Amino acid sequence: MKKSIKIVILLVIIILLIGLAYFMYLGTNKKEEKNIISAYDEIFEIQKEVDKEIEEYIKDKQYTINNPKVILNPYKIAPLTALVIFQTEEEVSTEVKVNDKTVTNIESSKEHSIPIYGMYADYENKIELVLSSGENKELYIKTDKYDGDPITLEKTTEEVENNLYFVSPNFVNDCIIDGKGNVVWYISGGYAGDIEFLENGHFYISDPNQGKNGVKINYSSFLEMDYLGKIYNQWITDYGLHHELVPLSNNKMMVLGANDDSDFFDSYIYIMDLQTGKVIQYIDLYELLHNIDPELIEGLGTDFDLVNNSADYNEETGDLLISLRGLNSLIKLNFNTKEIKWIFGDPEFWGEKFSQYMLKVEDNTRFLGGQHSAFITDNGLIGVHNNDIDQFDLDNSNLSHYLDRYTTCDLYYVDEENKTIKTVWQYTANKEFFSNVGGHMEILENDNKLITYGWAMKREAYENPSEILYTDPNYKNGVIIQIDKNSNVLFKASMPGLIYRTFKIDGLYDNKTKNFETINFKRINGSNINGDIIETSSISKQLKKAEEYKNKIEITTNRVYINNELLDNDIADILFVGANNITYKYSYKKAGKKAPKSFNSGFASIQVNIPEGNYDIFIKINDTYYNTNLNVKF
Repeated sequence: MKKSIKIVILLVIIILLIGLAYFMYLGTNKKEEKNIISAYDEIFEIQKEVDKEIEEYIKDKQYTINNPKVILNPYKIAPLTALVIFQTEEEVSTEVKVNDKTVTNIESSKEHSIPIYGMYADYENKIELVLSSGENKELYIKTDKYDGDPITLEKTTEEVENNLYFVSPNFVNDCIIDGKGNVVWYISGGYAGDIEFLENGHFYISDPNQGKNGVKINYSSFLEMDYLGKIYNQWITDYGLHHELVPLSNNKMMVLGANDDSDFFDSYIYIMDLQTGKVIQYIDLYELLHNIDPELIEGLGTDFDLVNNSADYNEETGDLLISLRGLNSLIKLNFNTKEIKWIFGDPEFWGEKFSQYMLKVEDNTRFLGGQHSAFITDNGLIGVHNNDIDQFDLDNSNLSHYLDRYTTCDLYYVDEENKTIKTVWQYTANKEFFSNVGGHMEILENDNKLITYGWAMKREAYENPSEILYTDPNYKNGVIIQIDKNSNVLFKASMPGLIYRTFKIDGLYDNKTKNFETINFKRINGSNINGDIIETSSISKQLKKAEEYKNKIEITTNRVYINNELLDNDIADILFVGANNITYKYSYKKAGKKAPKSFNSGFASIQVNIPEGNYDIFIKINDTYYNTNLNVKF
């Protein structure tokens, strides 16, 4: 009995000592003024509060057709939108007019919450609500000035005046312009990249606050959003995303991403389950190409950027067309069998081991150079935006080197059996544009084509022999052109900087629109990355004596970006010190493993998956601990 009591007392003493050490760390930590930040963008919390307010307004009977509640920019990121809320005694439908144009009819209800889209910036917009009961209400909503890049309308025609173009610049704010060049919608917060439209009036868009350009992925998450700017879903993924999302059936999504362990950037293509966020199928392009010719692929070096900038996928057959800008090539392969069907590129680069896949040029078809936006048409042709800039010839950045270059949009016929390719249509714009970055082509009704020249070099730039290719945006514009089947220009507009893609959309509303409903935001985290769990008490002395960390660090939901300078033999960990004596440790540099270039030239990306809570962040390099003085809420 006495022996049992002694054991119990000993255990109690050990627990007390561990607790004392841990609370000593906590006590020391409380004396410091921590920089408290959130790993999540604050917009999610802001919109949660907006939802509560809107729900209260909808139930408030003081708001009638003659005294409606009008909320301009309700979700804080779409300045040219509004929500009009009121109640009626009987169920009635509502015809909505914006600036004297009928835009939609809202379903019958007693509680009305009507989204207003399509207003002009810096304008007293006239809104008319006509109820099926015969009542009507005129409202005037004054909007602020448009604070995005200016749109310059260079040409329009009667045929396109009512068109709407969704313009997606690169890393800037998306906007929608009409056929007269007026901005009728835009979004703040830097949301940009590929846009994929849903049947319910929502769209998928990259989350700019969850990623950093310059590492092996551009973004860690993407969003489902509507034109009010309300965010419905956020998907977080270990493999990130960059140039394109491809919505599939059965709640699945194909994503162009990257694997941090790969020697290549942009080499990972995967299909995820949108309900769970988990990856259910993938292909690693580095492995695929390396298995055929290791010498060629290894010769490209580590951290080589494939720039896989588009994907056209056929779910029924598994056939996938991709555009590898970094290799000046298109590849058609089968995603299920991982077998290459053909490659269109320079056969001299690809060499003998890839010769069985190479398409032979039948006519004067030009080889590709830094191309974008490859797709397969309904009748089986291959479309591409050929930038005409050889990715292996970028050392000479003086513009005189590119005098003879011009960007084209091409359609090819590929004979897969005989492995041949020929051009069946080409738009040269009279060689007016050389767009070294970005670009897109979309085939519209009546064989019209919508073309985006991502970053079109102005010809006067060539007169300055010192002008460098990727500098001075004054010499570059994004240009949008719509042409008819005879290549006549129907619409032309431009804006400063880089336009990634432009899409023609049918409208901001459906013919019949539902009253707006607040639906709870949902975050789907598909991460499988797990760190080591250690007891905080085991390192409390080291944490107490930790040196000040002076380098920059940025933290998002599942990524940490650090710019340490590290040697090959260094060992580096990041520590997340939380409650209940628990610390999560993630190693981001192991001994003997060569430090990626991005560590020493910019930000390195470390994947993490941290449970909800608040954490103090420490860095350990070899045997030295550093205190970042950050407390992060996950």
